[in-house]
Amino acid sequence: MKHFYKYIAVLATLFVIYMSLKPPDASSQSWSFFYLPGDKILHVICYFTLTIIYFFSFYNFQKKVFLSSLFSFLLGLILELLQILKIFKREFDYFDILSNTLGICIAILIIYKKYYSKN
Repeated sequence: MKHFYKYIAVLATLFVIYMSLKPPDASSQSWSFFYLPGDKILHVICYFTLTIIYFFSFYNFQKKVFLSSLFSFLLGLILELLQILKIFKREFDYFDILSNTLGICIAILIIYKKYYSKN
């Protein structure tokens, strides 16, 4: 079971890389939720989930929370910077980085509340 989370982490990382760098569909329509752009909500959910998965995959490390949040943040930052390159037909967006960071922060808060709180 210990290695299960590592496999899930690799698959989740590959999925995020693919979804972040694939050219956008011409037929896809933008959507919003309470005036928030839908893609930003997806970024929050995606990086929240990724941070949780990384937390469990680093089960034998001392600084699991730090490593999981660092890996998630760096992945999001690198992928967003790669979108500057015209070959991916994507656009760099500071708000994507902000949305990723928000998802990571929410995950950290929940991890601390669930696993490190004395309550």
